[in-house]
Amino acid sequence: MESSPEELAGLKYPFYVRKLDKRSRWGHKTDEIEERKRSVCKAIFDPAKTLFSLYQIHSDEDLKRVTIALNASRERLNDQVDYVAFKASEINFADINIIEESPGETDCVAANNLHVDVEGANGLRFLALCSAAIDANREAFRITRSNAKRMAEEMRNYGCLVFAEGTSCKCQQSSFGDMK
Repeated sequence: MESSPEELAGLKYPFYVRKLDKRSRWGHKTDEIEERKRSVCKAIFDPAKTLFSLYQIHSDEDLKRVTIALNASRERLNDQVDYVAFKASEINFADINIIEESPGETDCVAANNLHVDVEGANGLRFLALCSAAIDANREAFRITRSNAKRMAEEMRNYGCLVFAEGTSCKCQQSSFGDMK
């Protein structure tokens, strides 16, 4: 039986996700904890920057939309995607601002509307965010190639505009209603 996105993320909806270059960037439970927190923060939140992209996920459908939208700029729509999830309370606790009016730049209007930027005054804010998630025993999670392939087919059948043949995406017509 396949795990739900909530089970994979280790959180109940809604939550925010950040795409990782690879799951190993989140470190491992056996790593020394304080070094892991610093290393993870540096790997996923570039210390030279203060503004980063996240996506707010309210449902399985939202994660499908975001995954396929992000994969649209990659070589294959069915590439695996690694994420880490954060709770809004963790972002707020770290004193990081969520900028809601920051649409994404993918070919999927629905995924773009789930995009937010987060801004912290300095790297210590993002270290606090990573620390909160690590202290909660949160792990990075992966959308496998087989799951991404299934998601892509569902989105193709839905008329998603990330596909060349997509012309009338039902996401736009239904105001993000259920795809079923």
